[in-house]
Amino acid sequence: LGVLIVLPTAPGRNQHFITCGLVASNVDVFYARIAQLVKLLVPEWSIKVKLSPKKFGVTFEDTYVPSEFGYLSVDGTVIGQILKSEIAIITYDGTAVLEALLTGAPFVWVIDQDFYPLRQSIIPTLKTIENSGVVHFSFQSVARFLQDCDDVDKWWSADRTRESIEFLKSTLGTMLE
Repeated sequence: LGVLIVLPTAPGRNQHFITCGLVASNVDVFYARIAQLVKLLVPEWSIKVKLSPKKFGVTFEDTYVPSEFGYLSVDGTVIGQILKSEIAIITYDGTAVLEALLTGAPFVWVIDQDFYPLRQSIIPTLKTIENSGVVHFSFQSVARFLQDCDDVDKWWSADRTRESIEFLKSTLGTMLE
């Protein structure tokens, strides 16, 4: 399985519609959870990480050497990398989710509330689709889901998943207008 993990690139609070933005003081813990996620994924999978620029004074690659996990750092646009992967894991609430929705390619979205506290107005919306496999609230949940998902294409084309994607498109589109 070709997995792309997309890390955050825009920490500013005013750029986050779903959450309140990354709590910058927790960035080291956030990256440690990403590293833990990589360790939980199946070793045979091809893991690629779309790295973030140095916004907090530290980056994932500064802390976690790629050879330590056997993943490949990738350059290029988020959309281009999502289209090249079999499934993308979006780890924040920025434009990558909108880009993933635009591509139609399989993705899962993890919002760890320790780092991206959800706005109260969006919690009920995301909870309605939580069981579809599209939205997760912890990295452990994403790892379990991917380990149990035998066929990404079958999951992605399932009615429940398609309904959740359409729901996200209509909800996020409304929020951004």
